Amino acid sequence: MMPIILLISTMLLFAGLLEHQRHQQRLKKIPIRIHINGTRGKSLLTRMIVDLFRYEGWAAAAKVTGEQPQFYSSQTGWAMWRRIAPARIKENLRFVKTAYLHHPKAIVVENMALAPENQYAAETHMIQSTVSIVTNIREDHLEVMGADRTRVGETLSRCIPQNGTLLIPEAELLPTIKKQANESENTIITVPVSNQKNLRTLNVFDSSFALLEQIKEHFHISTESFDKTVTDWQRQLQPHHFLLPLPNTNSQQFLVNLFTCNDVQSARELIHSLQQSETIHPPYDIILTCRGDRPLRTIAFLEWLGSSEYIYRLVLAGTVPKLAVRRIIHSSPPLKNAVSFSRRMNPHRILSSLQHGTTYVLGLGNYVNTGERILDYLQGN
Repeated sequence: MMPIILLISTMLLFAGLLEHQRHQQRLKKIPIRIHINGTRGKSLLTRMIVDLFRYEGWAAAAKVTGEQPQFYSSQTGWAMWRRIAPARIKENLRFVKTAYLHHPKAIVVENMALAPENQYAAETHMIQSTVSIVTNIREDHLEVMGADRTRVGETLSRCIPQNGTLLIPEAELLPTIKKQANESENTIITVPVSNQKNLRTLNVFDSSFALLEQIKEHFHISTESFDKTVTDWQRQLQPHHFLLPLPNTNSQQFLVNLFTCNDVQSARELIHSLQQSETIHPPYDIILTCRGDRPLRTIAFLEWLGSSEYIYRLVLAGTVPKLAVRRIIHSSPPLKNAVSFSRRMNPHRILSSLQHGTTYVLGLGNYVNTGERILDYLQGN
């Protein structure tokens, strides 16, 4: 029995070493490898860079894992990325293998790791990026990434490459990020983010356009390709695209789709931008979608909403951490008479409960599960 076990173990070890060698060979034949990390905006920036390369005529491959996982190649465009198992960082190995078959000059990958050890493995063993980008550092995924912004920054720093280039907005260059980048012998390019001139989009997206412009400069992309990309994304990021009309209401109501703003700072900034553009105005009905595996996110949103002045009604949909939620509600006068619970993920029931209310219903919290079902319901009506 032991000889058979030893033989099987040896064969598996040999197969693993052989696949590792093949993976390294594939990476070496892809000269530009961009790994996009951060708390918010990774999918958006990935798609923007893909469009920039497309207009420049470069063969590229990419993968996003935001709302829905998708794969891109210059030959096929964007298509669904089919998972053969629950989401794991190991799928980056399959991505590189698939991308390699399309002979790309560049790959652009949205980082999907959360835990520090997975951040390290995704970069060091799987992507080995030539350019790493950190879009921002926000307090989110606190259950895994750390208890505050400094700890989140420490986790993200594990994904900084060896001997590569790090692009990061000036305001996000935390000491831990700088220290790790210097130790890894990287070139650090800090990107100033000011109000992007004449972009006619919400200012919350200024950093994405600033990082895109830095990519254009870094790879000597033509101004024509950059201008075409910016024009396309100006159109796609217009404020009215965040509004979805609610069906079967006597008065005109809209859902403001902010479900992918999973942290308080991002949601607050986007709401402020939409208000500045006069797209929406308070008071608001609010749907806060909750996940059982993200209790700290629910608590953070509730603590913020409890101190706000523009809540009319608040529906908590999904799985909530009951004791913490009830404590926050009882200690917050604005929440006491405004909150209702919808444990069943029934979009029709949730939206119907908000009829005859405010003009704008803010969808906050989580896209996965409840948020996704609500959007599918609205798009099907």
